[in-house]
Order: sequence, then structure tokens, then C-alpha cells
Amino acid sequence: MDKITFAIVGGGWRSEFYLRIAAALPDRFHVAGVLLRDPQKRLALSHRWNVRAYTDISELEGDWSVDFTVLTVSKTAAPEWITGLTERGIAVLAETPPAPDADSLRLLRRSLSPEARIQVAEQYPLQPLHHARTALIRAGKIGEPVHVQASVAHGYHGISLIRQWLGHQGAVPCTISGQRLVSSVLEGRVRDKLPEAERLKESTQDLALFQFDNGQSAVLDFTYDQYFSPIRRNRLLIRGTRGEIRDSCVDYMADFRTAFSGVLQRVMTGGEGSLEPLSLEGVLWGEQWLYRNPFHPVPLTDEELAIAELLLRMGQYAKGETGAAYSFQEAAVDTELAFCMEQALATRAPVRFEA
Repeated sequence: MDKITFAIVGGGWRSEFYLRIAAALPDRFHVAGVLLRDPQKRLALSHRWNVRAYTDISELEGDWSVDFTVLTVSKTAAPEWITGLTERGIAVLAETPPAPDADSLRLLRRSLSPEARIQVAEQYPLQPLHHARTALIRAGKIGEPVHVQASVAHGYHGISLIRQWLGHQGAVPCTISGQRLVSSVLEGRVRDKLPEAERLKESTQDLALFQFDNGQSAVLDFTYDQYFSPIRRNRLLIRGTRGEIRDSCVDYMADFRTAFSGVLQRVMTGGEGSLEPLSLEGVLWGEQWLYRNPFHPVPLTDEELAIAELLLRMGQYAKGETGAAYSFQEAAVDTELAFCMEQALATRAPVRFEA
């Protein structure tokens, strides 16, 4: 497999995921350089990751020969960067969301050339367990999906998973209602920072109901503490006409008299005295692999595995070998739905989303 070479615009927290992955998988990925305008951050990042750092797009173009550019700037700055890079013929993998509001998103959609090569870096559907659940649904084990209750990711991330599990391609009209609830929780780690003392903090929970015109429905229930807190766990329910998936448990009817139950099993190496590296090998359903880690035995988190898979797919897309794995058009639907959900949560009044 040819090595994939990419550049990065931006030097924040998300950019470091791509830098870590490239450092862990040097035979698969190479970072040609990073464009970062803040001089102090540029120097620190260049030294830490041993990559070239640039200040200007013209300087970038003169030195880089890349398959695509990863865009990790703020959502406010993203539309201008997406337009500017694609107009120069550069393929773009843009971090989510691609625009800060509905008007900016619609303007960006109109301004993009049909020849623009752009994908959006929505990694959640590629996380190992989510990938395995999708494989079971597509194999027809739970029949036609009818309802999802997702408490695994916020906003457009959660919506992208809901739409995938319900089998949506393109926009499906719906009505969204919701409430934003506030409670307290013991403060814990946020990214790499621990609190200095034991104290309670305010915790916000988003609870949104999606009623789709085709009869399907979904609930997105999420509090941001779930990303880091060990006492705020993820929860998931996917119901179909022949069965359901509850977290890692699967129940379904083989026929009208025969029910089966099973569990999705994460297979890890490197435990219980094993001399293999600590790494996810894959996810099993009985004797069937629903997910095989293409980067095993390199030790990567589920998030990093999903982003590495995104980079592989983006490389194939940028080279014209495949179509878009997660197109800008699909990302725009998820993002518009997220804007509508935010309006419903803020106003506590139903909001209509039209295709």
C-alpha cells in the first residue's frame, strides 16, 4: 500500500490526533507539514512532532506535495479555508462542523465547485463498536431499523450515527423537539487536566426527540461529561422489526418461534501475561469478525483507529480510487439537523426540518 502524505492546517487539540497517528504509523502516513500562524505555537509544535511548520498558504503550496490537506481550524474559519483550498485544486478533509451556522453552511454549499474534492472528518461511525453495530444492521439481523436511542456523542456526531443506523441516505424530513436539562456532577478530568480539589460542577444534558416523516424515530440524549467522566457512561439502543441492539447485547428473532441472544466481543491482545502489544484486534459476533483492526498490533485508541481509517479512505478518495466515504453533502445534512436540534433545545419548541 502506498504511503499517504497529507498536510495539516491548524495546530489545536484535534490536529494532534493526526500527528499522533502519523507518528505511530510511519509506514502508512506522512505529515508533510503544518500551517500555523501563531509563531509560539508553530515553534512548539514543530519541535514536539518533528514536522515542518509554515505560516502562509503560498509557502505551503511551494513546498508540499500532498494527497490532501486536513483542516483543523475553528468552525468560524472553516468555510473560507474550505473554499480557498478547493479553489486551488487541493483535496480537503475538513474537521466537523464545516460551518458555524445554517446561513454559512448554505452559502458554502452554493460556493463549492462541482469539482471540489472534499470529505468531512466524521470519525464516530468508524469507531470499532459502532462499525460492528452497523455491520449487524446491514446484515439484516434486527430487521428494518425503526428507532434509535443514542447517548454516545453530541450534536452532529450523534446525529450522523442515528442517520446511519436508521439507513438514511440524503435528508429525511422530521420534527425535532427537545429540552436542555441542568444538574450537578463531581468535577473530573477534561482532556489532560485534573481539578485541583473535589467540587461539584454544573452539567448540561441535551435531550432531543426526532420524529421522521417515514415513521422512524430517534432520541439523542447526551451530556458532555460523558467524553471524560468515568461516572457518566454511554448508552445505546437500536430497535428493528426483528430485534434490537442494547449497548453490546444483541437479541433477534431467526423466525417467529426462535429467538437468539449474543454479545459483541472486543478482542484485545497484550493482556493476561501475553507478550503481544496491547492492541485491539477486532470485534467478534460469535465466530464472525464484524470489525478487524487494519492497524493491529499498533496501540491506538478507538478514536485514533477511526481517524486513521478516515485518513486511509480520504487517501483513496483523493487519488480517485473510491467515492467519498462521508461526503460534504451528507455532512451538511447532519450539520443542518444539528442546528435545528440546537434551536429546539434553546426554545423548547418543536422545529421542522425539511429535506
